[in-house]
Amino acid sequence: MKCPQCGKDNPADNKFCDNCGLDLSTAPATPAQPAPAPPKPTAGTAQVNCPSCQHPNPADSTFCEQCGASLQPAAQATPAPPPAAPQVQAPTTGGILVLPDGTELAVGKNKTLGRVDLAKFAAPAETMWVSRQHLAVSEDNGVFYVQDEKSTNGTKLNGVEIKQQGRQQLKDGDEILVGDAVKLIFKIKA
Repeated sequence: MKCPQCGKDNPADNKFCDNCGLDLSTAPATPAQPAPAPPKPTAGTAQVNCPSCQHPNPADSTFCEQCGASLQPAAQATPAPPPAAPQVQAPTTGGILVLPDGTELAVGKNKTLGRVDLAKFAAPAETMWVSRQHLAVSEDNGVFYVQDEKSTNGTKLNGVEIKQQGRQQLKDGDEILVGDAVKLIFKIKA
């Protein structure tokens, strides 16, 4: 029987097309010249058994003649590519903290700030919320970090509390709020 969908000549007793899997029992009959039925596979002929119904099919079949199941092996999952190597930032020359009055405070490899450091730049009412050793700003291979040093009133980075969160990476323009009282802006000095 000639498949009306793909045109493959199938044996007359096939229920499904060997090539496209179309259900031949419901396909409209097409006037075609009767083709001699290919011989069923025999012991010495290459064949593939259907994984669903175990019916023997010619080796070049894509779908089972009996049940229409796919005879193609399941596609192997493509392994995920390895994770990308971490981006290494070019070393910078330094970082600065811009204090509320516009004063710039240079930060080197490690700078701890507290009440005494900020008292000269903020009102006494503001610095009373700042711990003696409130936060640390550090640099590691050109990348700057801020860490709350177990302060009483916490530290926020861009509005997010970082107390007990370990060190957090800083970017140019980040806002650091010390004890909900003193706002610092981090800048990268080129």
